[in-house]
Parts: sequence; C-alpha cells; structure tokens
Amino acid sequence: MSLKNLGKIAKIVEKYMLDEVEIFRPGAQSVDPVTLVLTTASVDVYSGKAMVLPMGSPAETRFSGQHTIATMFEVAIPRDAEPVLPNDEVVVSSSLNNPDMEGKRFIVIGDVDATFKTHRRLSCRLREDAE
Repeated sequence: MSLKNLGKIAKIVEKYMLDEVEIFRPGAQSVDPVTLVLTTASVDVYSGKAMVLPMGSPAETRFSGQHTIATMFEVAIPRDAEPVLPNDEVVVSSSLNNPDMEGKRFIVIGDVDATFKTHRRLSCRLREDAE
C-alpha cells in the first residue's frame, strides 16, 4: 500500500470522527495564595474531531475490596495531531450520535501502534472520579 493510498484512507477514517474532544496535559501544581486551593495548570494538547470506542470486553477486577468492571477505550484522533502522552486527559466536549458521552473524561494509558497509521489510536481508561 502506498503512502498516497494511506492518506486517502486516513481521510475516510476522519469522516467517522463525529465526536469533539479536548486533550490536556497536567502541568505544575500551585496553591492559590488567597483561597489556599491547590490548582493544577494544564497544557492544551489537542482540540478537535475524534471517535471514542470501547476496546474489547469489559474486564472484571477487585479494587479496594469491591468488585468492579472496567472497560478500556480507544480515542481516535487524526494522525497529524500532536503527540499525546500517558496521563494526558481527554474530555468529550460533544458527541453527535451519543449525547451521554459529553463530559466524559478519560486518562490516556498510551498510544496503540498499527501497521497502517491512518489515525492516532489512544488507549484510555474512564476517569472514575469525574462522573
């Protein structure tokens, strides 16, 4: 497959990116001298179209003595987007086909490589404390 064809396929994949996300990188923490509230500065990494998909079947685990079911997610963004790093945070700002996705927050686990890089695939977990 030529790079020219790969570019065409990438454009087709992007047509399925019907969600909008913002990706932030946590920065330095500081204490507000007036309110004494601890704040974390963040750096904008990406803002734009995306597609959020579950990865495989939910996994059962015990966390803090409780039985939980965790689902891993793939957040797909265009291949020419800036690199995303583990622990970056993804926030779904809008979702054309599923309004329930709006406001969901995910923590990036890592980048998923593939033979044909038609888009960036980010392995993520749902941020449990954000709901």
